[in-house]
Amino acid sequence: MVRAARLLAAIAAAVWVVGGTAQAAPMRCSDEHKTCVAACQLRPLAVAPACLSGCNARRSNCLRSGCWSDSAKSYCGLLRQ
Repeated sequence: MVRAARLLAAIAAAVWVVGGTAQAAPMRCSDEHKTCVAACQLRPLAVAPACLSGCNARRSNCLRSGCWSDSAKSYCGLLRQ
């Protein structure tokens, strides 16, 4: 039992070390805009124009401030691209 726990701990540590050193691509305003537009395309046609307008406004704000904000999340530090 102790051996199994030690083995699991060693595997978890190895996964953490390998996974912890991987670098994620920086987040960009344009990537968030693409995600927003894709979500709008899943909406009914009647609300799609308002949804796209909201995406465009968020993109403009993000390009100025580096922050993306919508009803679900708000975060800063995005590349202004």
